[in-house]
Amino acid sequence: MIWDDLRFFVAVAEQGTVSQAARVLGVNYSTVLRRLASLEESYGTQLFERSSSGYELTRGGAEILDTARSIEESFQELDRQLAGRDARLSGVVRVATTDLLGGLLMPDFCRFTNEYPDIRLEMVTSIEPLNLTKRAADVAIRVTKGPSPHLTGRRVARIAGTVYVSDRYRDWQRSGSLENLAEQSWIGWDENHGGGEMARRMDPFIPAGASISCRVDSGTALCHAIRAGMGLGYTWCFVGDSEASFKRVPGAREYLLDLWLLVHPDLAKTPRFRVFLDFMADRIAENEAFAPLD
Repeated sequence: MIWDDLRFFVAVAEQGTVSQAARVLGVNYSTVLRRLASLEESYGTQLFERSSSGYELTRGGAEILDTARSIEESFQELDRQLAGRDARLSGVVRVATTDLLGGLLMPDFCRFTNEYPDIRLEMVTSIEPLNLTKRAADVAIRVTKGPSPHLTGRRVARIAGTVYVSDRYRDWQRSGSLENLAEQSWIGWDENHGGGEMARRMDPFIPAGASISCRVDSGTALCHAIRAGMGLGYTWCFVGDSEASFKRVPGAREYLLDLWLLVHPDLAKTPRFRVFLDFMADRIAENEAFAPLD
């Protein structure tokens, strides 16, 4: 049995689909299929029943799942311990963040790689938080109310957001008034394909009974939908205020959320991760797009 294949098996078992497992692992769809086939060949039995709704464990798959999880956790702990002892300012730093934050911070990422040419950045943009314990990423730049107790980090800034509408939506309106927000069309977050956490966070801001014209699974798609005039949508002020066709909606609720730099404790003292986190903390503190901490 190829032990590294176990993490692909566990990911599919936990996520239920190959596509979702690929996203969590940061690999492509075909890689997950290939590694599953390799494990099934090594184990000599079929581990999943394939259907249109996803992947269900067979009896053989269910029998080895707990053992596979235990082995995977042991290898992950060993991997983090070895990485944590790497004293070089070289190698890979895999960074998890969102598409909009990644776009805003890209000049800082570029400056970092210029100052530390032996460190290579790998960017993973996703709305859903990646599992740092499983090394889906090494560090994360995340908007969250508070980090997982399994992670260490620092709160570096706050991000403001509110409701925006584009001129095109105003052109299509019959009344031309935005006074009654419940009568407007809204853009929401998809609950099943990457935007589940954002849907839980942002849907309560949408007035009860309001029509949702579409749902999206990324910040970039949300901005495109607002720009096209599909409806009103909540987005970050650093995005909305920079768009010429966007206007803040009077009377809409505003919010401030915390921005965190996160890392697994086993990796916190590794030089390349530490220097990256220190560098980004300084750059974020200087960035006027963010609100300072209280």
